[in-house]
Amino acid sequence: MYPADKFFSKFRETLGNRYTVPYTVAQAQVPSCTAIALAFPLMERTNSTKLAACVMDASNLIAGKDRWQGWRGCTQAPWAFHAAESYGAIRPANDTEPVIVINVGANKGYNLVSFATLWSNALWQRLDPQAWQKAILAYATGQGDGKKHDYLNDKTDGACLETSGRYRLRHQQQAHRRERTVHVHLLELLPSNRQLLRWLINFTRLSDVAFVHDYAISNATYLAPEPAGSAGYETVSLKDGAFANRVGARWGQNKRTIQVLTLDEFMLRQRLDEVWAVVIDTEGYDALVLEGMRRVLAAHRVVFVEFEYHSIGYWGSAVPLSERRSLKATQQWLGALGYTCFMEAWDTVAPISGPCWMDAFETRQWSNVVCTHRAELLYNMSEQGYIERQEYIERQERARRAPVRPGQNQARGSRHTERLRV
Repeated sequence: MYPADKFFSKFRETLGNRYTVPYTVAQAQVPSCTAIALAFPLMERTNSTKLAACVMDASNLIAGKDRWQGWRGCTQAPWAFHAAESYGAIRPANDTEPVIVINVGANKGYNLVSFATLWSNALWQRLDPQAWQKAILAYATGQGDGKKHDYLNDKTDGACLETSGRYRLRHQQQAHRRERTVHVHLLELLPSNRQLLRWLINFTRLSDVAFVHDYAISNATYLAPEPAGSAGYETVSLKDGAFANRVGARWGQNKRTIQVLTLDEFMLRQRLDEVWAVVIDTEGYDALVLEGMRRVLAAHRVVFVEFEYHSIGYWGSAVPLSERRSLKATQQWLGALGYTCFMEAWDTVAPISGPCWMDAFETRQWSNVVCTHRAELLYNMSEQGYIERQEYIERQERARRAPVRPGQNQARGSRHTERLRV
């Protein structure tokens, strides 16, 4: 049975009491995979019905209508917090092994702050995005290597403006509920960023939590030309290494290389048995990183894997068609290994695997996907998101149909006047 199918009966049993009034397909304006299975037990008999249900829900999210703002690269979807709330379902409650996170494409390290504070109350008390930004600014103004870094000085925030408040860190605000040992392994291609990360870790006293490695990650093991760039630069990929070497050769500089590994090989070298989350941001090489971890994924040694999907690198037209990767094929082979994938919308997730897949999802726009072999943890979050959207639509429909009293502002009740709670 496909992972996306096997939880339907479970959710019908556990959450079905929320649906006291039977819906029809016409009435359920944005039904989700699980919501349809809950509300219409008889509709599980045909895959086509389930497909229609999933498509309607995820299509609504991708369109960016109303409050949900569509699938995007920067989201507030707190999937890691929801998953951590159910950590006891993944490992025994008395387990003392550290929670392992691998960040491939660590950039300036904001994911380190996010995941470390998720698990440690002590870190949550003293570390947040603003404190991390102040440390970056200290390095940029010369406290690190004695040099000023003008580019970094102008780009101290993360790519998703983590310190601005517009995109709050997805799970840091409730991290104090847990106390676990956490180890975050950082893999960053750009040497100037690796130097920055090592200084930040030392400056913020995280040497027992975070570890920077001089490796790049792909789907094969080899030596590659190492790219060059200023500290803080976040759009470098493996293809930029050859260009850097050509420029260096003009100045008589020796060619610099970096060891490329698969994540299968990296976990073997680091003796990592189980990893809670792998977070990938490799400027279009994400699909290759996934392919290089087939062995550990097949053994379910990685619980969650999050990656970017867009139109650059191996996702887009920059490579020959025969080498181009697609989201459809990627979620299919991940599904064959027992992983269900969810697209991250503004503050929720929507299943896109198995019967939920639709070719229209192959948008090649900047967005994030999270996949897991413990899909029930994210189906719960997806289901809650569906319920909130359905309630929102029903309120708007009631407001639209309500008679307008003399002197009442007719715009009241417009779909733009009400905001969903986050």
